[in-house]
Order: sequence, then structure tokens, then C-alpha cells
Amino acid sequence: MAGEICYIVNSNSRRSSGRSAKTSLYSPSIAARVRKFHRNLPGYWPTPLESLPDLAKELKVQNIWIKDESFRFGLNAFKVLGASYALLCSLSEKFGAPVDQLSFESLQSEPYRSELRRTTVTTATDGNHGRAVAWAAKQAGCPAIVYMPGGSATARIEAIRF
Repeated sequence: MAGEICYIVNSNSRRSSGRSAKTSLYSPSIAARVRKFHRNLPGYWPTPLESLPDLAKELKVQNIWIKDESFRFGLNAFKVLGASYALLCSLSEKFGAPVDQLSFESLQSEPYRSELRRTTVTTATDGNHGRAVAWAAKQAGCPAIVYMPGGSATARIEAIRF
């Protein structure tokens, strides 16, 4: 099937059967829709790629490139991309509106805005995922509750608070 992803299961894993697996949850058209959504997020810019020539030489490979997510929306993590799109998909279902017709900007108009004030987003985390969900909820205009383990570091708690 075109656009289907095939991945190889880690045969060294304790839970692995060593077989290949396929999923059809992803396609080029879905990737294009997600990319379009992300490009319309306030403050979005493509992640810079950084070359690591010394490490490539040490490992005897031609090139090593890494994505530098340390500036992503001031959150220092890529997780906001998944959290923001997942929230949009949930809101799309809630409002009965196609995903590709919604954006955080469009959610600021009525009747969405009034309903979003009464819609609470929740998640459980001990770090970056919670920050991402809280950030996305703030962009959408709805409250968020982030459940964290007892004893979580104050700095982590404060980093999630927007």
C-alpha cells in the first residue's frame, strides 16, 4: 500500500518477536496535513539541522545530522508538535469540524472560543509532555490540568505552569 510505513521491530528487545510490522495510520497526505498545521502555529519555524562532523569521523560514517529542538516554542522539546496536533484532532472531533479546517487561530472565533473556556485538557506526566500539552491548551484557549507524581521537582512543576 502506498504511503504505508514499515518498521523493523528491535530483535534484541525482551518483548520482541523479531517480526516486521506494518501500520497504515500514516500516509503522505496525513503528513502534509500535519505539516500544514504545524507551519501555522504561532512562532513556528523549521527545526535547524546541525552537522556533527567530528562524531561522524570518529564513528567512520559519512555524515551525522541532528535536529536541534532546543528552541521549539521556548519549550526545548519536540513533544509540542505531537501534543498540539493531538489536541487539534480531539477538538476537531468535539466540534465536528474537519481537522484541516481548524487551527489555533480559527479556534479564537465564536462559537469555539466560548466552548473552549469550558473544555479542560488533562494529561499525566513528569516533564516535557506536560509542558507541551499545557502550551497547546493555552494556544487553543482552554484550561489544562497536568497530573504529576508526588515528589515532582518544583522546577518541573513551575516549567509546566503557563
